[in-house]
Amino acid sequence: MPLLDPYAFQLAGFSEGDVEEILADLEYLHRNSRWTHRRDQIERMIVESPVVLLDFLRSVSPDVVRSAMIPRRVKDVVLR
Repeated sequence: MPLLDPYAFQLAGFSEGDVEEILADLEYLHRNSRWTHRRDQIERMIVESPVVLLDFLRSVSPDVVRSAMIPRRVKDVVLR
């Protein structure tokens, strides 16, 4: 799914590849998050805004973020 505003994600420190990897592991992350939205709704919201992406990742259990198949740089941002 293409990013709505790739430049905003780049300014926030996320590459398109980072977002693709997060979306690829979304099922696992979604199961372990506090968000109650459906998976497809979360996917649509994530590609709209890097702020939403970060909020979602911060709603996921830290242990799950550590073990997720997402870039280490993203993990470091979420876990600090």
